Amino acid sequence: MPSSRSAAAPFLRFTLPDGRPATLLLAEASTVLSVDGALVSSWDLAGRPYALVCGTGTYRRGLDGRLLWKREATADGPRLRRRLPAEEGEPIVDAARAEAALALTALGDAAPSPEPSASGSPMSRNSDGDVSRIDARGPTRAPDVESARVGSG
Repeated sequence: MPSSRSAAAPFLRFTLPDGRPATLLLAEASTVLSVDGALVSSWDLAGRPYALVCGTGTYRRGLDGRLLWKREATADGPRLRRRLPAEEGEPIVDAARAEAALALTALGDAAPSPEPSASGSPMSRNSDGDVSRIDARGPTRAPDVESARVGSG
């Protein structure tokens, strides 16, 4: 009797070029990248990040593209739930894109295609070999990895 449960999504463990461990889950409707347990980013089939979790909180992207920042109450402050203006949200999203670019570099040419009919990865290489991705604004080149890393500064 066939199982009603679908096959497990591909799960890859690898090391980023800077030495940090990473995992990539290629699910049917999304791709999830975890970097060193410090950043988890979830991407839809079009390559748009829709959930980001890092040390500063959880960020959820709405259908309108805006980010909602949520943080649990801590000894340092109360529970936080705030919509971020574009200028505050952009560096968070850019940092996640930079981590995705590092993952693409680590996986090399074996990286999945961003086509929805393929694996749903948010990453690809253009004809020049540059890292790029596709989001609601169209194709964009990944930001400078060193200046956009989450938690740097």
